[in-house]
Amino acid sequence: MKIAIATEDKIKVTGNVENCVGFLIFEIENGQIISKKFRENYFAASKSNKKKSEIKCLAEEIKDCQYLVSLGISWKFEEDCNDYEIKVIVTDELIAETAVINLANGIHRKKNRTKIK
Repeated sequence: MKIAIATEDKIKVTGNVENCVGFLIFEIENGQIISKKFRENYFAASKSNKKKSEIKCLAEEIKDCQYLVSLGISWKFEEDCNDYEIKVIVTDELIAETAVINLANGIHRKKNRTKIK
């Protein structure tokens, strides 16, 4: 299983998914981390003209992941993730590796959310 964690510092989970620096991509087997890689958020970089990108939406950058974990997410981006069959977990866990291990073992901490129209 692959889990994407939105991050600003490659250690902690962030809630600013659409504009985050990038994603920690964890591969999990049998409840254990077998690999961890950093993937830059080229979509945000292309919006600020730092890099050109062919990516149409941010969810394309993590489409190989089964989960996205963050402290918060817009409803539009969550819908984009749903289109790619990425399950979104909004958590209150701040440390990326802890959030991943907890999710892999079925004990992730979900944050209460309210939809604002």
